[in-house]
Amino acid sequence: MKKLVLVVICLSLLCGIRAGAQEQKFKLEDLAWLAGCWESDRSGRIGEERWTKPKAGMMLGTGQTVKDGKTVEFEFMRIHEEKGEIFYTAKPSGQPEASFKLVSHKDGK
Repeated sequence: MKKLVLVVICLSLLCGIRAGAQEQKFKLEDLAWLAGCWESDRSGRIGEERWTKPKAGMMLGTGQTVKDGKTVEFEFMRIHEEKGEIFYTAKPSGQPEASFKLVSHKDGK
């Protein structure tokens, strides 16, 4: 869930991009900076997240959280375009898949 919050915050910040008085259309390529491996360590709980570069309308991600040498959570994720809209879809630790549509990107919110 913390990863979801991070991605939603990042999407929110990036979507605040404006050109003059008109809103600029947000594109998946605006998230290319997310590609690579990200790591956090909070009280011995190590989280790793890996993202591919945008390609063919999609970025793929995997996440793994390790504590005391054991995997305690994992997640398969994608950020994708469908019919001109941006979605974040996650399937955490074998749970049902959930998708979140980007609904607003005005003034960084």
